[in-house]
Amino acid sequence: MYQIHRFMNAAEQLVEEGQARNPFLATLNASLAQPKAITPFQVFQSCLSELEQIAKKGDIVAWNEQLPRVFAKAEDAAVAIQEDLEIKISLCQWEMTLLLEAGNQAKLHATELKQQASQQSDVEVAARMQKKAAHFDTLGKNLHLQLREKTN
Repeated sequence: MYQIHRFMNAAEQLVEEGQARNPFLATLNASLAQPKAITPFQVFQSCLSELEQIAKKGDIVAWNEQLPRVFAKAEDAAVAIQEDLEIKISLCQWEMTLLLEAGNQAKLHATELKQQASQQSDVEVAARMQKKAAHFDTLGKNLHLQLREKTN
């Protein structure tokens, strides 16, 4: 690997200096300078990676925005998601990760709001914070319930 890297550097230097009389070195450098064409399948794989990262963050809104894009890119790449078992399993796994992370974040946010409400001196503000905390707690429970339903 190191020798190839040295050879490439030497070839680039010869071409830059105008000393590359060897057609192989000249075409090698020219091929390195050309941008590689990105295939539809590579774009699809990139979208899948983004979707995985979104799931790990627990961002439901971003998931809902990215998922149709993934299906569109799969169609462009002629990938049948419903027939590809590996992709189906990955999507299912990421969806479960999404539900778990989003549920955990909602419950954590509810706990933080409850703590802030208990420290609040203004009764109206504390009541609103308690109401929001209850909403987030319910959301977290619902997301975890959806996760349990998917695993059964």
